[in-house]
Amino acid sequence: MSEASIWSPAENSHREDPALSIMRTLWDQPRWLEAYHLYDDRGAELFEKICELPEYYLTRTENALLEQESAKIIAAAPVQCSVELGAGSAKKTAPLLSQQARQTGSGIFAPSDVSLPGLLASRDYVCAQLPTIEFHGLHARYEEGVCSIDRDLPTLFVFIGSPSANFNPAPFVRFFSLLSQAMGPRDFLLLGADRVKDRHVLEAAYADSQGLTAEFILNVFKTINRLT
Repeated sequence: MSEASIWSPAENSHREDPALSIMRTLWDQPRWLEAYHLYDDRGAELFEKICELPEYYLTRTENALLEQESAKIIAAAPVQCSVELGAGSAKKTAPLLSQQARQTGSGIFAPSDVSLPGLLASRDYVCAQLPTIEFHGLHARYEEGVCSIDRDLPTLFVFIGSPSANFNPAPFVRFFSLLSQAMGPRDFLLLGADRVKDRHVLEAAYADSQGLTAEFILNVFKTINRLT
């Protein structure tokens, strides 16, 4: 256990060493990095700030949709547990959890993230604002979060924020195949995906005027140097 109500995978679990992950992908052509390397503590902090930028339409739009549709989503997915993959501080999941508490009176929230500060913020919010929701955080990558859930427990897997854009083609297929195999017969998936946008809208969102996105991307080199 990393912190109260936050768990880490067992030391003997089959996890790829982060340094080996970096060496493996940088030998590929073209070179690339696993997206989770972006989210060390500093990277996670920067990304939370990016989500609040006026240019970054994605979070604002998704929040509005969830506020509007959460009651319908939870009614259509009568589960005992909600699992958010890449939860961060779980601000975007708050409407779903509120509806889960309202419609069922209880439930479990099991967010998974590589950022421990994000999970701590998520835990503190849920404990303070949604006391009937039981919190079990997992300090781990997407794949470990998916595989840690009991298939007999009716679960809503929440994968929002258009995260599938972080996958190259082969890892995209591999991850969603793993997710499919991990899901039980009474599980549901809520997947967030962006629509086609005008080029200028996208450029403004990812080349923001404050330079936060650039700082977020460049921060990964500090992570690489630290690991290798």
